[in-house]
Amino acid sequence: MYLYKSRHYVYFVRVCTPKALVQQGYPFDFKFSLKTKSRPIAIRRSAPIISQILKSLDNVDISRDSPKETKQAILSPVDSLRNSFNDSGVELHSFSSQADTKQQTVKSIKRNFAQGYRWQEEFITSKQKARITHLTVHQLNKRTLYFLDYFKNKKISITQITASDLMEFGSNLQSWDKSAKTKKDFWGAAKQFLKWLTLKQHFPRNPFEGLTVTFKSEKFASEQREKWSSKQIKNLLSHTALLISS
Repeated sequence: MYLYKSRHYVYFVRVCTPKALVQQGYPFDFKFSLKTKSRPIAIRRSAPIISQILKSLDNVDISRDSPKETKQAILSPVDSLRNSFNDSGVELHSFSSQADTKQQTVKSIKRNFAQGYRWQEEFITSKQKARITHLTVHQLNKRTLYFLDYFKNKKISITQITASDLMEFGSNLQSWDKSAKTKKDFWGAAKQFLKWLTLKQHFPRNPFEGLTVTFKSEKFASEQREKWSSKQIKNLLSHTALLISS
């Protein structure tokens, strides 16, 4: 963590990311222009930025936070700080209210995403207690996690999902190069999950209610497998003949 000058004599602040996070795909460091050629001003401007970056990095939970989310959580308040620069350093009073609001928003979003995954664990646990086969539970777990991951990538927490969002999810499944049954199974798992959440009163209304999506294969069943070649048929017949003769 230090100050350095660019070739244009403008000061920058640089904070290195902990090695453990770098190994998980996080940026090696964070660098920001301090918009000044004066070292005393650069020092004053760098202090709150360094503090903000370190605070964000200290709060990282590798099992929950992605590098992209963490980077955004750092960039947003740092940009607000840089917009609060004045002739002597940083106008912290004007920054604090903006930063607090943004931090609260980020924390709220993270809590909502985390809540969705906790509910998913409870859902899977309930299925295990119902003595459903291990394979069925495994498939439900895989499909409902995909459902949550899909909306997390869309920046939509589970409590914000609407019928329109689900239609887009259905369109996403339709685009898969997989069988109609596989697509239907993923859709059904998500539908079952949200129905469970509604029954548990986590949702006031099931957003799946009234939605119907039909999944069709692009090929007829007879076309989904390649026809055997003459050579393959001969090999099969010769093998069968050997079995009969023995």
